[in-house]
Amino acid sequence: MPKRKREISPKEDAESFGYVGAFAGFIVAYLSAEAVLAVRPHPIHWVVALTGALLVGAATYGVILWQRTRRRPR
Repeated sequence: MPKRKREISPKEDAESFGYVGAFAGFIVAYLSAEAVLAVRPHPIHWVVALTGALLVGAATYGVILWQRTRRRPR
């Protein structure tokens, strides 16, 4: 008898996309800050990267959660 597949909730799905979005946002923001601030090295690129990661991760989480709750069968 095959096992029943576990249903992934919209919240869990949005969380996983949020983590991936935060990671991608961190890398993009960090590389952008490195390119812009390469003339004078200082630690502000870490602040920019963390801010970018938080913004992209939160936006991804919100959008995916919104999409999943709208498509849920009623």
